[in-house]
Amino acid sequence: MKPPFLNFRTVLRTPGRRTRGFTLVEMMVSTMILGLAGGIVYTVADLGARLFARNSSINVSHSAASKALNHIAVDIEQSICRPILLDGNGTVLSDQNSLNAMGIRVRRVVNESLQFSGTTVNLAGSSFVMVLRATRAEYLPNEAPQVGDLLFVKANPSFSNINQNAMEIDSNMTKYRISSVSLSGSGNSTQWTLTFPGSFAAGMGNVTVSNTSAVIARDISYRVVAASDNLSAQLRQFPNATNTSVSTLLVSQLDFQRMATGTTPRVVPFSFQTYPTATGEVSRRMVDLVLPLRDRTYSNRIARFNSAYMVDAIVAYKAAGF
Repeated sequence: MKPPFLNFRTVLRTPGRRTRGFTLVEMMVSTMILGLAGGIVYTVADLGARLFARNSSINVSHSAASKALNHIAVDIEQSICRPILLDGNGTVLSDQNSLNAMGIRVRRVVNESLQFSGTTVNLAGSSFVMVLRATRAEYLPNEAPQVGDLLFVKANPSFSNINQNAMEIDSNMTKYRISSVSLSGSGNSTQWTLTFPGSFAAGMGNVTVSNTSAVIARDISYRVVAASDNLSAQLRQFPNATNTSVSTLLVSQLDFQRMATGTTPRVVPFSFQTYPTATGEVSRRMVDLVLPLRDRTYSNRIARFNSAYMVDAIVAYKAAGF
């Protein structure tokens, strides 16, 4: 007889589902993790923005200052005499070794293509008519003689009394400084009638000037002009130093406090320096240019980091002469 078949059924009991949320501890941990992650992201983003703004500010300031110094350096290197140090009002400093110079003046040739009209000229007079050389069909506006320019004559023994080595002394140059200019003609027939304060060369009378060329030199100055708050300043170029009403802005934000008298350490924008050369050689005189930059808008937001940033250049000047 077969034993009875036993069929065992396994009954699985599925417990009822329970709905449960996050505990307070879990919420606190999650919030802390999210806060830390967000803080890190914010810190990195903020630091990146600050560094980008800082580099942009420095680059803009450095670019403007470098261009200005290059501009000044070219004028100094092409000056026909030693540069002259000025005060903040454009007045020549009596002590050219002073450390109070807020400006510098250079004397550059702006036109070498002029010659006298006619074959002779009366040097005892005070008015000359100048024309362009026949090889020049046109001239640049900047080359035209202006009031305040200086007239020098080249390659003519009759003018040997003009001491070029003393041309940096204003009192010696008064008689060569143009007091009025009138224009006529055009192209290579352009003529300028130049008038001078008095006799150009008293006692010399008529002098042969055939094929004699004349040089027009112009005084150009650069000055640091302080703002009304005496905190910031601008570097401006005066393309004709005798006309202070016309100027060009080169650098808009300089730290005037670093340049003001009594500030320590004090920055002198323009000064002369002597640098030794090889043994037995004469030491070279150089012009030292220093511009302390100041970006007020950016500095007020981020710790004024840029107020002490400076651009420096040292430029050699040549001896007097053309």
